Amino acid sequence: MALPIIKWTGGKRRLLKEIKKYIPEDYNDYYEPFFGGGALFFDLELKNKKIVINDINKDLINFYIQVRDNPTEVINGFNEVLPTLVKKEKYEEIRKQFNDKIKNEEYDIELACLFLLLNVSAFNGLYRKNKNNEFNTPYANPDSVRKLQRKVIEERVKEGSLLLNQNVEICNEDYSTILSRAKKGDFVFIDSPYIDTFTAYSSGDFPLEEQEKLADLCRELDKRGVYFLATNLDTEKTRELYDGFNLSSIDIVHTAGGGHTFKTKQELFISNVKKKEERNLFNLDI
Repeated sequence: MALPIIKWTGGKRRLLKEIKKYIPEDYNDYYEPFFGGGALFFDLELKNKKIVINDINKDLINFYIQVRDNPTEVINGFNEVLPTLVKKEKYEEIRKQFNDKIKNEEYDIELACLFLLLNVSAFNGLYRKNKNNEFNTPYANPDSVRKLQRKVIEERVKEGSLLLNQNVEICNEDYSTILSRAKKGDFVFIDSPYIDTFTAYSSGDFPLEEQEKLADLCRELDKRGVYFLATNLDTEKTRELYDGFNLSSIDIVHTAGGGHTFKTKQELFISNVKKKEERNLFNLDI
């Protein structure tokens, strides 16, 4: 089991135990059209399967490509700059450098290093862009940077590189293109932006029309015999869109400053695969 390399809003690390209940006992290729932090992919450490991971965020995909192909250079570039990030002015300098490279479409090792540096020093690790496609998350604070365990990050990059080199295709396409490639017997994990939730992981949003399109595509997957699990916010509209599939919700508890916890939402799991305990009970797969 490996851990995600980066922090990512909406990451599923805390939900992996529940998510894995919906993974078929046996399936062919693995697809993930909304990759983000890739918590499930890294946890599964898939072997002997064709794997297709995708995200519309080109900055993020460049990062994974460089980690796959040039892990040592990414680590060295990160370590060279990290000690200077205890100053807010340095953070703002790096943020400007990052935005300038995006503007010039310079998707390379240096951009991946900057991406990682911003991820560990931005407020809550939040990836956010304005309408001009500029990363604009503010600085966290010097203490959070000082507490970083550099060796942990290095190991995650190294482990991530090994996994990304195991028959993994990394794509930067529309999710519908990726879903169209899935065949009978494949498994697709769909962690899309949530309904009724603004997203700024790329320069666009994911409006209701896209939610409806995604639900229709899930029905197509089901007709083709493709196993899938989708996650979303548990709302009346979401349940309406996915009526007829296996629906199950759980409470999500978040931690606030000072260690206080509070429930903020219910997570909805949508699948054409029965939960593992139900499969065991009835000796069924889907």
